[in-house]
Order: sequence, then structure tokens, then C-alpha cells
Amino acid sequence: MTRALLLAAALVASAGAVLVQAETRPDPAQAALDGCGSERIAVIQKEQPNWAYVYDRRTSASDPPPAPQWVEGRVRAGGESPLAAHPTGVDDPFTHDAYDFNVNVLPDPAFSFVLSGDAAARTGNFNGDEEELARLHMEREELGLPSAVWPEQGDRVQALGSWVWDCEHFQSGGSKTEFHPLRALWVERRFSPRSPSGESEGDLWYSNAKTPAGVEADCAHRTKGDRAAFHACLPNEERVFDGSTVRTFALSPPASHASGATLRVRLVKVAATPGAPIPEVRIAGGEAHVALAVSSTRGRPIMLAYEIFLGWTPTPVRLRPLHLGVSLDRLLVRRAMDPSCPSTQPTCPFAGETTQLSQIATAPGEWAFYADVAGIWAQLRPLVLRVHDGQRVRLRYHVDLYVPPGKRWRLFTFTRECDFGRPTFDDPGNAVYPCPRSGEFGNPVGDDRPGYLVAPGSVGLHVTNSSLDGSTCPASNTRGCYRLTWKVRKG
Repeated sequence: MTRALLLAAALVASAGAVLVQAETRPDPAQAALDGCGSERIAVIQKEQPNWAYVYDRRTSASDPPPAPQWVEGRVRAGGESPLAAHPTGVDDPFTHDAYDFNVNVLPDPAFSFVLSGDAAARTGNFNGDEEELARLHMEREELGLPSAVWPEQGDRVQALGSWVWDCEHFQSGGSKTEFHPLRALWVERRFSPRSPSGESEGDLWYSNAKTPAGVEADCAHRTKGDRAAFHACLPNEERVFDGSTVRTFALSPPASHASGATLRVRLVKVAATPGAPIPEVRIAGGEAHVALAVSSTRGRPIMLAYEIFLGWTPTPVRLRPLHLGVSLDRLLVRRAMDPSCPSTQPTCPFAGETTQLSQIATAPGEWAFYADVAGIWAQLRPLVLRVHDGQRVRLRYHVDLYVPPGKRWRLFTFTRECDFGRPTFDDPGNAVYPCPRSGEFGNPVGDDRPGYLVAPGSVGLHVTNSSLDGSTCPASNTRGCYRLTWKVRKG
């Protein structure tokens, strides 16, 4: 089946929702009509939703919520930002159990309807100049989304998600639409960083777990602006989405191959719950076709994650990718970001630690440190680094990387400092994963962000400073709040 036929089949299978709504982009002004509130205190007190479905025209309590939507496009950030895909730097602990992983997608023209607002008027998704500008922002809590399927900047994706308004993040240009939570994800890699023979790689993930975002959107649908009813709905709402999901994805093989070579496909399980369906994989028309078929789950949680590799056998040495060994060796922490100054004394002795004032926090800092090597993601262990100013941390992280001739790759790291020791959406006594439980309480704006690091990949020893861009690292730290020593050698 061709890609055009696959797309047509997907549109028909969506019960007409896409065909009806694809004609015009949603107007940001309709967010309130769909159930959004915008009062932060009411969100914290669980009286108003943080997320509400787009085009939620419920007429009775028995009406089902709007169906999830599919989107196809490229993982690419707005405004030339390197933050096309990354762990979130900030998440509200009152509406999360774990921190999100964020993906910004430039939708294909056929799916541009998922963006709200107007480009000329700079409203909705076209307002601002950050990574989400003119992009569909997609989020899913880290727990249950294995890092093996996290996309890299430049990858193509197909994604199924709850199409919602991001209610609380109202800006002067009006509310934005996003997919939150993601429910299914297909990632077609620019190249496979994991294949020694240079195979193509596609990664497939599915989960019917709602996460707090899904619970809030469904309760917003059921209660439609009734604050008391919304508050009562949250602890009693079902925690899994019901319904079936059927879709087929196509994976193209590497273009170059030896005469007489045979096309072969491999399916590698990353993770799956007991009883989860196994994707059906077959070769037809010179492509691998990967079928996802999930029947009605009737309240049973399901998650699956698989890597699919497609390549030619045999592969001559001249067509094999370059084998590299990438090691992250040492982390110099210039500023641990705890403690901070009170708002009444912004020039206190800790002024160089963070721009986030009035935190209830003490040293050490608690950092989550993530690394992306050409699309191979990992959160370095221990999951929480307890750091002080001037500390040198031995990382001992190594990964084998396979890069086809002529392909560029990058190292990207991302950090978050835990400022909230509790509560979470479901448990007032716990901290949002992976942060530790503590007595700390951060600035209402959110957690500290030590900064990201991005560098082109090349053989040799490298010493790279983190960026101040988008961080809460004070500008007085001209070389950033941390430095990474890393090396690349031919394998």
C-alpha cells in the first residue's frame, strides 16, 4: 500500500473527525467554549482544567469525548531553536506525576489544521518566538515512554494524541493547541544510530494510560465548567483510554545496496505490558509495513515499544556506517542552583546561583541530566545528581554509535534542577518523577534550568560549556552553569 493510500485509510478510519475539522484551524477564542479555564489558583486547587479538548461540543453528559487525532510531520523547532525534542525543563507538580518529554512537530500541509490561530495575525500557535512557534507541541510523561523511542531533531513522526487546548498557558495571542498526552508514536529516523550494518530504523510506541493530562481533559468534558463537579471527577475518572487503534506505517530501506542483496526486517522489543499486541511486520513493494492493531481494552492498561530495522543482506564493508564510541566523562558544576535569594534581597550572597528568587531550598542541587547522542537518548544515572558549586562529577557514560558516510550528528544534553519536593497530581506526599521527595518548594514559575548543551559530533576530545539560553543560570556565569568533557573515538 502506498503512503497516499495509507493516509487516506487513516482519514477514513478516524470516523470523519479529521475530515470535518481539517477545513479551518480552530480559533483560540473558542478555548473557553470548549471548557478551558485560565485561573492558576483554580488549576492548583483542581477546580479548573489545565487541558480541554478542541472542538468539544458536548450536549449531554453521555456524549463521548472527542476522538484522538493523528498528525504527520518533521521534528523541528520554531525560531531556529535546537529544542525540537527534549525533556521538559518545567512542569507544574500539581498537574503531573512525572516530568514530560516534549516534541515539537512541523506538520505536513495536510495536517496543518491541528494548529490554532492565524499566522498573519500571530495568534494561537503562531504567537511568540520560541521552540513552539508554528509547531504542534506534543507531550507525554516520561514514565511509560521508553527513551529508546524518543525522537531526535530532524526525524519524521506520525503521532496519535489527545488534541487539546493548553488552557493555563494563555498568551496575548490566545490559547494554543497541542497533543497531550501522546497516545501513539511512530519515529522514522534520519539514520539508525544503533545499526552496525546501516539499516533504516523506525520506532513504534503505544500506551492507553491517560496520565493526569488525559484525566483532566476527560473530566473537563464531563463537567463543562462546573468547578465542584470537576474537582469531584478527578479522583474517580478512569485511568486508561478505551477504544481501538489501527494503523499501518511504512519504513523505506537504505538507498544503497549491493547487487543481488536481499531485503530483511528485524523487530526488537523494547518494552511491553503482558498481553500487549505484537506489531505485525512484513515486506511488500520494497518497504517494510508495520501494523499496529489494538482492540478495545476495557479498562486494561497496555503499553508497547518496539524498534524495527530494515536493511540489505549482505552489506559490503564499503556501505557500512562508521562505528564510533562516544563517552561522557566529566561534568563540572559551576552553579548548583540551590539556594536562591529572597525576592526582597535579590543581591544576597547567592545571587550568582539562579534567577529564580524566593525558593525554599538548600544545597545541594538535585539535577536530572539527559543526553542525546544522534538520537540515542538516556537519563544518566544516578537519576538525581546531588551537586555543589565547583563539583566535578565522574559520569562514566559510554554509547556505541553508527553513522553512515556523509551524515552529520550532534551531542545534546539537557538538565533540570528539582525545586519541588512534593506534591504530585495523584499523591501529595510524593515528588514528580524523577525528583526526590523533600521539603523544598520552588518559585511559582517552575524549576531551575541549568541549561542545555549542543555540539556537532566529531572524533576527538571535547570540552563544551552549557548555554545560557532559556536557562535560569544568571548571566554573570558567562560560560554557563556547567561544563562537559566528552570524547569520540573510532570504534
